[in-house]
Amino acid sequence: MCIHVFLLVYSFLLLMLLYHISERNATKLYCGCGKAEVDLELINIKFLLTFCTFGDIIKKTFSYFAYFQLIHIQTAIIIIAATKENHMKRITISDVAREAAVSISTASKALNDTGNIASDTVRRVIDAAERLGYKPNRAAQLLSGKNKRIGILIPSTPEPVFSLYEAGLNKALASFEEYGFRSTLIKFDVENETSDFVRGLETLAGQIDGLIFICGYRADEYMRDIDRLKIPKVSLQITQDKAFCPSVTVDEICVGRMAANFLSFDCTRAAMIVGDRKSTIHKLNIDGFCAEAERRGMTVSSVVDSIDRYDLAYSAAEKIVDGRAADGIFVSSYIAPAVCRCLCDRGLAGKIKVIGVDIWELTLPCLRDGSLTAAIYQNQPYQAKKAVELLVSMLRHERSEYDNIKIKPELVLESALEYYL
Repeated sequence: MCIHVFLLVYSFLLLMLLYHISERNATKLYCGCGKAEVDLELINIKFLLTFCTFGDIIKKTFSYFAYFQLIHIQTAIIIIAATKENHMKRITISDVAREAAVSISTASKALNDTGNIASDTVRRVIDAAERLGYKPNRAAQLLSGKNKRIGILIPSTPEPVFSLYEAGLNKALASFEEYGFRSTLIKFDVENETSDFVRGLETLAGQIDGLIFICGYRADEYMRDIDRLKIPKVSLQITQDKAFCPSVTVDEICVGRMAANFLSFDCTRAAMIVGDRKSTIHKLNIDGFCAEAERRGMTVSSVVDSIDRYDLAYSAAEKIVDGRAADGIFVSSYIAPAVCRCLCDRGLAGKIKVIGVDIWELTLPCLRDGSLTAAIYQNQPYQAKKAVELLVSMLRHERSEYDNIKIKPELVLESALEYYL
């Protein structure tokens, strides 16, 4: 009798437990059978607890226990099968290596750019990864990936154009820091340009994965030194050797043409004051200016070299004014404010048209008071941004070939100045 009572109580409690668990987790059990089937069995348990005899309760208790255990087993099997199927569909680094016919180690180094792998092999591995739809584990990359360090080499000079480049480079590089890119900036002394530039290169050698550089006016003299760094490079300056490395520059011939075109509407004779005609940049400015002036029927009376010095630019403007050599002046350097000062001192501001290049703190008042008629905006921050994007693309081996990028200059009048500030 005691055994019967014990079995009855035990069965009753077990049924109550099964009902409670099943009702709370019914949605989890639908994987193993249909919703209607589960609901029906829950109703049967209620009926059993209410109307059935002692013997029926004991027999049914164990049958229901087995029933719900079976449902849980079926659910577990389905989950395991789904997990296995999902795992089988995932493309691994081994699949990429097999597709590219390289070792797993080579495939990993090529995709993460952490080894000295031939560029054609890197391209083959990347193509294989794209074909297979390989998705690398981003978390693992962040934990074990190698940071890329980009070297920046620019002149240390009061010339504002380089400050504009530096600000643009810093802003663009900051946006890539979360992807593991870091930067090292080195400035070289323009007064001791040759030796200081080489020292800067030697400092960066072995520490960086890519280089963005501006060489100053002697860019073509440094090509051999730069070429010793067997890493991706981007120039922010035009060089005579166009095939040396990819570059991001403003269209300097277009700058000259734009200046001549603008002056030709009001002027018949024009003079040009350049920074240093030995530089490739100013040579192109001169070529573009003279060609467009001839096409427009405007005489170019003189081309004066100021070597980017305010005093020489001021003196050159005095000679042009005193000799009445021109009614329009193009200043293809940052020293346009010196020319404007000369015209203001002579009471000729606004009477002789002056067009300069770039917008910075000293050209702003000249544009506003009319002594500087217009400025050609070369958008150095945008050039810097494109240079960083180009070098990052090269470091990621996103393409096999990279073209030079030419930025179109823009003519800015005082009336539109607010849009460029």
